[in-house]
Amino acid sequence: CEPMQYYPISLVMGNKGYDNAYTFNQLLLMEEAGLFGKTDKNLSGSFCCMGLSNYGYDFLETIRNDTVWKKTKNEIQEKKLPRTIKFIAEVAGIFVGELIKHKNN
Repeated sequence: CEPMQYYPISLVMGNKGYDNAYTFNQLLLMEEAGLFGKTDKNLSGSFCCMGLSNYGYDFLETIRNDTVWKKTKNEIQEKKLPRTIKFIAEVAGIFVGELIKHKNN
């Protein structure tokens, strides 16, 4: 978004069927997990982030590969593992390591 320009939460995930309260809470969790650089929010439920943090970019890079993402989701679902950003990143990292090992053989 433009510097400190607020966007209504409904623009973030409203077209995907998520309500504003759910979307706002997910953005807050992502903020607390350190995925965003600078963020700001106001009481009307608008949210603004000024880009991803280094950790945010690392997280996206880890799960960007479709094979890694599908294996990560399946592993977490099948074993009923925690669905936290940190844990997802750790599980995905294991599958990235497997890909690297496989490519080197």
